[in-house]
Amino acid sequence: LMAMQSPEDWHEVIRTNLLGSFHTSRAALPYMLRQRWGRIVNVVSPSGFIATAGQTAYSASKAGVMGMTRALAAECGRRGVTVNALSPGFMITGMTDQLPESIVSDMARKAPVPRFVTVEEVARSVSLFLDQDCMTGQVISIDSGVSIM
Repeated sequence: LMAMQSPEDWHEVIRTNLLGSFHTSRAALPYMLRQRWGRIVNVVSPSGFIATAGQTAYSASKAGVMGMTRALAAECGRRGVTVNALSPGFMITGMTDQLPESIVSDMARKAPVPRFVTVEEVARSVSLFLDQDCMTGQVISIDSGVSIM
C-alpha cells in the first residue's frame, strides 16, 4: 500500500520504469532524428490502465511511460521516428516462476482468453511496430484480454 511505501522505494520504481524509458529514448533519439528514421517501442503494463491495490508506484510509472510515448510520438513523427508502446500481460518467466501455482492458474482462468501470453507472441507484436511507418503514439495490449476487464 502506498501509505506504507517509503519514498525511496517509490523513487526506485519511478527511476527504473519511467526514467529508464526516458534515458533509453533520449540516448537513441539524436541518431534516429539525424537519419530521419527510427523506431522506439516502450514496454508498459496493464497496470498502467487498471487500478490494482498495492501497485500505486508501478501503475504510476507505467502510465507515465504511456504518456511519454504519446508525447514523444507527436514530437518525432514528422522526422520519420515512430514511438509506440506494448503492454504485455502476464507471462511465465523466471520472475513469475516464484509465484504459487494456485495463484498462477487462478490468474489465467480469470482472463477472457484463459492462458498467458508467450514471449514469442510479445516478440511478434514488437515486429508489428517495426514494420509500420504510420503507426505512432499507440499503446497495444497483448494481455489475453486482461485490460478490458
